[in-house]
Amino acid sequence: MPLFPFSPQGVQDLLDHLYALPDPDLAIEADAIANNFKSWMASHFSFTVAQLAYLDDISNSVTNYYGQQCSFGFNNRLAIILNYPDKPGNPGYSKWNSSTNTIIVQADGTGQSKVSGELTFSLTYA
Repeated sequence: MPLFPFSPQGVQDLLDHLYALPDPDLAIEADAIANNFKSWMASHFSFTVAQLAYLDDISNSVTNYYGQQCSFGFNNRLAIILNYPDKPGNPGYSKWNSSTNTIIVQADGTGQSKVSGELTFSLTYA
């Protein structure tokens, strides 16, 4: 699989590629991102050295949560959005990352799951 740019369009292109996979193959990707978010990201996106260092420095508790969210999103073929603004021109800024979602999980009258919504990852500068 080629490396995708770490950009909103790159994330969408990767999801298009993943969501075209048969369910068993997509489940392998979902398990992989849940088990090691940092490694999975590094093997699917073209990051700069600085971006890889930033990824590596993110707390494992945070990346474990991100991995679980992405895994759930993959398994349910949900939209995953990346908000990644341009860096500010002034030095001395800090970068914050967060995730939010609008995911709704329901069981219908027969007990079958109904999942909808999207997962959004945002990077902000302060």
